[in-house]
Amino acid sequence: MGEGHWVEVRVGGDGGKALRQLRKELAEEGVFTQDVMEEAGGEVALAVGLVGGPGVIASVASVMGDWIRRRKSPGYVVVRMGDDLMKVEKEGFEGAVLEGFLGRHQQK
Repeated sequence: MGEGHWVEVRVGGDGGKALRQLRKELAEEGVFTQDVMEEAGGEVALAVGLVGGPGVIASVASVMGDWIRRRKSPGYVVVRMGDDLMKVEKEGFEGAVLEGFLGRHQQK
């Protein structure tokens, strides 16, 4: 996924259209993204760059929260950094929890 700190956002089923919308919204905030070429088990993924100023993690969490709350599908996404996974669900989404996960990994 390139150099720097990247997080993978993965969805199942027909999530390709939803991920394209997320990518557009992240780009509007100046957040770097790139496609993840591999597809496993019918899932699609997007790599999100955690590079830039200190506010990038808050921006990513905010955009993802707004995005997932508006979606009928997917009801959740899987966020992966290295071997660590976090399921981000539409119901009960908490931006602070996602920010904590991303921030913990960005400092490694």
